[in-house]
Amino acid sequence: MVDPFAFIIQYLLSAVSVLFLVRFILQATHADFFNPISQGIIRYTDPVLGPLRKVIPTYKNLDLSAFFATWITCAATIGIVAAMTGRFDNMVVVELLQSLGIIVGAVVAGVYRTFDLFLFFYWIAIFAMIIISFLAPTTYNPVTSLLRDICEPVLSPARRLLPVMGGLDLSPIIVFLVILLLQNFLLPGLFRALFGGGL
Repeated sequence: MVDPFAFIIQYLLSAVSVLFLVRFILQATHADFFNPISQGIIRYTDPVLGPLRKVIPTYKNLDLSAFFATWITCAATIGIVAAMTGRFDNMVVVELLQSLGIIVGAVVAGVYRTFDLFLFFYWIAIFAMIIISFLAPTTYNPVTSLLRDICEPVLSPARRLLPVMGGLDLSPIIVFLVILLLQNFLLPGLFRALFGGGL
């Protein structure tokens, strides 16, 4: 039986994690900061990231404070939910908690969850961009514009490997394949190798 209070906490903290992660991605991809959606994300994240940047400065176009905030929020989510329910919905996270204990395990699993969330976000963003391009290819709106800004740095290298053919862009296929490999094999394998113990 799912604890509804734990579910609410997990949902809220996960939403905060995504907010910080998107802020990190916006700066890393040089997305349009004047986009209304970007402005909203900046407004909601600045109260935390502003003071945090005094301790964790930005490196080139990487907002390390946003990455750190994502990691800590993910770790807090894992630790709180695991303490309340004794379980978590991700197998690698569960194995890390069992191997390292709830505190250290949550900190390490927070790193894993941050990278996993990053990959999942790109999966959703690229999929949404494909759907929008089919339904309304010539329509401009802030969502479409921001998705293009975020996804293009990832799709562009894939497009060099698999150029547009007959007006059909197949580069997302390569990116989806890479994300699947990273999420299901490389990322879990790396954490299992580094924190082997009981994994």
